[in-house]
Amino acid sequence: MENAEGIKGFEQWERYVRENEARLAGQEQRHNTVYVNDVNVLQYPYQRIPNAGIWLQDSRKHILIYASGETGEVVFHRDFQKDTETGPVHMHSNIEIGFVVRGCARQSFNGKEYRFRAGDFWITNPNCYHCDIYHLEELFTVYFSISLETFDSAILGFVENSEIQQFLRTSLMRQKMIRQFLHFTRKSNGGIEAQRILNQILQEIIEKKTGYEDVVKGLTKRLVEELSVSYDFLVEMEEKRRLRDLLYQEVEQYLQKHYHDANIDNLVQEFHYNEDYYNRLIREYSGQTYSERLKTIRLHKAEELLRDSERSIEEIIARVGYQSRSYFYDMFRKEYGITPAQYRKRMQAEKEGAE
Repeated sequence: MENAEGIKGFEQWERYVRENEARLAGQEQRHNTVYVNDVNVLQYPYQRIPNAGIWLQDSRKHILIYASGETGEVVFHRDFQKDTETGPVHMHSNIEIGFVVRGCARQSFNGKEYRFRAGDFWITNPNCYHCDIYHLEELFTVYFSISLETFDSAILGFVENSEIQQFLRTSLMRQKMIRQFLHFTRKSNGGIEAQRILNQILQEIIEKKTGYEDVVKGLTKRLVEELSVSYDFLVEMEEKRRLRDLLYQEVEQYLQKHYHDANIDNLVQEFHYNEDYYNRLIREYSGQTYSERLKTIRLHKAEELLRDSERSIEEIIARVGYQSRSYFYDMFRKEYGITPAQYRKRMQAEKEGAE
């Protein structure tokens, strides 16, 4: 079965850890802790170079962890006492991408448990605090982390899936996070290529041959592109709604700032969604189509200039993005019931009367 073979390809890394456990034995490094929303969080430091990790958990309540990074390779151990137990709450300063080879990875984000099963990928946002849930089921996961700068230059603008693109864009701009992690489940007809690419990434990071960082950057781009095609992206309805809220706010801010020369192609280039999506999104939040919303913004800007500036009407028409005087007058009259000149005269009279 092809899917099973794809997952079996990672067995070399399990053998690598077992065979080199004694040679690479070391202590788990201590890291700073910070308080986030009254939670004491272990903070893993920023890593300039790509890092790789391998997690082996067995039914005897023992965990074997391999890490390869700036300080070299190390294998260390953890044990847990109960049948189900949470590990330390922690966060990473880098993007983390992982894959479940065997078993079920259980993690808690904001106190809610999420399960990632064999064949699933995840991407965790920087500074998203979470914890592993230890349990008796055998578990084998592999993962790597990459700096924001490298991740940005590798893939931003190349991801076709709009929700994935929005998550990455939000993350890389360091705005308030809506989605703290992404969960990918394999489609029935795909997934093997993504696993092969991840296998290559692990090998590059562990072997660290000359130029491997550039190779990892290119492979990361290919991996995320493959995930957007061969995997389904899971998102809860509440989070999806909040994601759309954020996107609409950004689109509205963009139109408010670029109303003079905004067009639908600008939005496609800026936010990476297709044209129809903007009409649906803007109508959902404003009750207007894209063109109606842009017209409303332009007329409101013209109204402000007529009221608060001494610019000529011809200047105002050009400033808000129109070339035809007659067309602008028709729109303005439909919106306000009077001509721009009459509106300015009325506003001036009201201002003089108030004084």
